[in-house]
Amino acid sequence: MVAIALAAGLAHLPFLADPLGSDEGGFLMVASQWASGTSLYGNYWVDRPPLLIAYFALADQLGGAMALRLLGIVTVLIAVLAAGWIGHLLSPRQGRAPRAQMLTTSGAAALTAAIFLASPLFGTGEVNGELISSAAILGAMAVGLAATRRRASSHQRASSRLWWLAMAGSLAATAVLVKQNQIDAFIFLVGLVIVTGLRAGRGDRRRQVRRDLGAVGLGAGMIVLLVVAGAALRGTAPLALWDAMVTFRLDASAVIQSSASPATGARAWSLLGVFALSGAPLLVLHLLGRLRPRPSGSSSAGHDLRWVTVAVLAWEGVSVVGGGSYWHHYLICLVPGLVLSVAVSVGPVGSATRARDRVGWPVPLRMLRSPVASLAYCGVVAAISLTTTIAGTPQGTTVDPTSAWLAARAAPSDTALVAYGQPSILQEAGIDSPYPYLWSLIVRVKDPDLALLASTMAGADRPDWVVTGSGGLHGWGIDATSGDQQLTERYRQVAVVDDHTIYLQRSHPLP
Repeated sequence: MVAIALAAGLAHLPFLADPLGSDEGGFLMVASQWASGTSLYGNYWVDRPPLLIAYFALADQLGGAMALRLLGIVTVLIAVLAAGWIGHLLSPRQGRAPRAQMLTTSGAAALTAAIFLASPLFGTGEVNGELISSAAILGAMAVGLAATRRRASSHQRASSRLWWLAMAGSLAATAVLVKQNQIDAFIFLVGLVIVTGLRAGRGDRRRQVRRDLGAVGLGAGMIVLLVVAGAALRGTAPLALWDAMVTFRLDASAVIQSSASPATGARAWSLLGVFALSGAPLLVLHLLGRLRPRPSGSSSAGHDLRWVTVAVLAWEGVSVVGGGSYWHHYLICLVPGLVLSVAVSVGPVGSATRARDRVGWPVPLRMLRSPVASLAYCGVVAAISLTTTIAGTPQGTTVDPTSAWLAARAAPSDTALVAYGQPSILQEAGIDSPYPYLWSLIVRVKDPDLALLASTMAGADRPDWVVTGSGGLHGWGIDATSGDQQLTERYRQVAVVDDHTIYLQRSHPLP
């Protein structure tokens, strides 16, 4: 497992010096100034939970962009090791199956996480909420499985079991406090508690389920209280967090459905094609092939968790498509469910063979009837994708041209505004923004008529620079009338760099 984890980490090394992605740069900007301010997180507003911002704040304290990418590699290592632990715990019990089978299940689960957390097809080149939360989800699942192996037959064992379940609940809540839709671990833990409760004696079932769920809830509640209290101390109010994490997301979904650009549909088809090419559907198909009555005498915990795994995958599918934007990195949400699918599909000796015969595989795919063969296909596709991406990436440190242009000409006290959704330009240039909305979707939901942006451009603290795309301030879901008026009156165009048009206040001398 350690070797597999290290291999996954090494796959990320070629991308350490790549330019920051939009989310990476934006979150670093927000995190670097998180304190009491004029908006949700200091002077900026973003619809993300506080633990994600805290993660980026740690990266900022450790050095910024390079530290963030290194933290991402550590996160991948943790996720792969947790996946291997899940495979070990879902393998046949010791003494009832060869050790080689246990190693196969553990290695297959770890390899699944490594493949999809290293594959560029899943948008893993950047550090984002999906990547960070995947480690917490897999950790919660592993700890929960370890807890259920501690039988509640004595007071000491019951106490230990509850502590482990509380730890699992804390990790599950951690994932949600990084990315609010990542409730996969809670779905798994509830299913796990119910399944293990059914194994208890008839009189003990309800009591054990209530006690175990209480422990999970207690662990989750404690971490939520700690994080919300910590955020409040830095000026982020609890009710404002609820508005950002829940209310805004509902409003954003409505905006996307009513006025999204044609590019959204194109991304949806691209996402579907990447998912199919990756081989992930094959792993799901193996799981579905095992949805049959449990073989008598089976000793694998995986047999009891087949439908729980289906429920986890179903929610992860909702998470991928529910946001409506269809970015490739959304596919990382599927990794915990895919790990469970492989661990359950490999199962006891011989069960994988029986499972594959339950599926009517087309002739071209019959060579992939074994879960291990399907996983090998996924690995080959990921390796080809990784090699192609590395070959097409410029070597050495690459700086965004627009960021470099601004950094060379802006004064230390200058501010700027980017329209819309590329805060990484400002982060790399080391320039702050007086406008609180750094992402395009937030502008479309909270300032669609650009009233706040126009007042910012007209105010005493107006930005010195304005950067737009080829369409200027216009975009889907946006009425740019008021913004265009202020841009025309107060700014003049000074450069076009890498498809970005750069404006400077008319009162400033030309650079």
